[in-house]
Amino acid sequence: MEGEPQAEPDVDSELDSELEAARQAARESDDESEAGGHDADDEADEDDEAEYEPEYDSDDVLHQVVVPDVPGLGIDLSYEGLVGAVINYATYPTPPAPTLDGRPARTYDDVDYIRPMGSYAVHGHIVEREALAYGLNTRRFNKSTFQADDGVRPPLAFRTARWPLSSVVAASIVRHKESTRILLDRSGCPVPRGRTFSNGDAASALQYAERIGYPVVLKPAAGSMGVGVTANIEGPGELRSALERMRQSVMGSGDFIVEKHIHGRDYRIMVLGEEVVAAVERVPASVVGDGTSTLIELILAKNAARKQNSHLATLKLKWNATTRHEIAKAGYEAHSVVPAGERVFLNSANNLTQGGDSIEILDDLHPSIKEASVQAVKAVPGLAYCGVDFLLEDHTRALDEQEGAVCELNAVAALPVAEYPMFGTPRRVSSQFLRRAAGEFGLEVLPERAERISVRIRARGRVVGVGYRGWFARRATEFGCTGWIRHKTDKSVEAVVSGPSDAVAALATAAVLGPRRARPTSVTTVHVPDPEVETFEVRRNPSAQGASRSLKKRAVRAMRNPVRAARVLRDPARITAAVKRRAVRLARKGS
Repeated sequence: MEGEPQAEPDVDSELDSELEAARQAARESDDESEAGGHDADDEADEDDEAEYEPEYDSDDVLHQVVVPDVPGLGIDLSYEGLVGAVINYATYPTPPAPTLDGRPARTYDDVDYIRPMGSYAVHGHIVEREALAYGLNTRRFNKSTFQADDGVRPPLAFRTARWPLSSVVAASIVRHKESTRILLDRSGCPVPRGRTFSNGDAASALQYAERIGYPVVLKPAAGSMGVGVTANIEGPGELRSALERMRQSVMGSGDFIVEKHIHGRDYRIMVLGEEVVAAVERVPASVVGDGTSTLIELILAKNAARKQNSHLATLKLKWNATTRHEIAKAGYEAHSVVPAGERVFLNSANNLTQGGDSIEILDDLHPSIKEASVQAVKAVPGLAYCGVDFLLEDHTRALDEQEGAVCELNAVAALPVAEYPMFGTPRRVSSQFLRRAAGEFGLEVLPERAERISVRIRARGRVVGVGYRGWFARRATEFGCTGWIRHKTDKSVEAVVSGPSDAVAALATAAVLGPRRARPTSVTTVHVPDPEVETFEVRRNPSAQGASRSLKKRAVRAMRNPVRAARVLRDPARITAAVKRRAVRLARKGS
């Protein structure tokens, strides 16, 4: 293409070999001076990846062997120890997909785009995906936060499911359970009978529980993520134990609530403005027997099926103490063969991060429950988007014909829960979410969602000398995109990408993550004309092409001091700066 830099090899192999040798010398120097030490960057990467609790306990017998119960080889690997560490699992013939009441588990076309991001990044990605598909430009700062603009008006900021239409005050009220319960009760919404108690007032709490009758629920007055919450408490002894567990938790220093336990199924009903846009039943982790597979084989097969779900791919069924406790209650062991059609629950919590199932049921939701959900959101002033957590006996029956209550409100309800249910009809809530926000603030969007887009992506930060261009090019090729990428400055890279809007948007989100050694600080994505190339290329910036080779070669040869090499090359992002400083000194000497 005229005026564009031509494609060239990514790096000079001879010079990079010298650089790699220098890095190896630096690592050996580090090993001698800091025996047993770890690179801080590596530890940070590991922490970033550990977003959820381990899938197996540290004391699992992964490296042990067992004596089989059947004739054959003398020893075998412990299947129970392996289950938590298995990443890929397949059998032949391929088992049928999991079903629920005759409905097969859903699969999604964009799973290959989204899975590498991890389950947390997808929350913010799907809103950026819609922003780009509707013609807006974006600027992303990390895997959860980005801005969207139309090039004319001020940008709108999004962080996961937080958005400009809900006030900070409303979100703060919702986080305080007692304040929420009082507002819901005043507005006429069905809520469990309950009361707040001061920290340490266990005697009054026990008396109140006797008055309203067991079972009851204990939870902190302010909290989230279920910390300190105990449900279905059957008597005074259990309540005392629950109070002690809460006291030892991070929420143990605050007030707490005792309320009547409501028997029913758990639902997350999503309300946008005055409209219910999605409704999802959340079911604890479980497997269904086929009459031939062991319980562990059923777990592995279901995890393999969940990998085809863009949201649940990394939220696998766990094998830990909780799982063992639940299957023991049901009378099973790890190697038990579950009878065909029998469901075995692996957890008591309705939590998708622990392997729970999501079932979208909006089409069957009774109108009276929709009305109550909208009423619940209106009870909190300034709340424009919310997830209403409802306990119901049956979502198809009228609310006044059953026991039901609103347990909580969630001002940042996760959008992927409705977009990627395991069963039921997917709801593209992110599209409604984005178009509603753009309309309220006057941003111009396309009348229809674009199926293909072309954008310029500029990433800033530690993105030079860390394999960023090669990483980006490989991913773009895998996603079926065309275009090119090159270094823009010593702290930025620039790419022009064209392809399916979902694939291009996935690249824009992933660009802020980068390969392991990269540390991007921001990624700007702007719509441009199609680059009119047939493949994806790694290009050089022509203005730096000749100088960079010479400077790199002279600087590598000049850094003979192993201490300096260790200090400079330990952080690859400093290589370019070090090369330039050394080159300036060499030039001054020559003159």
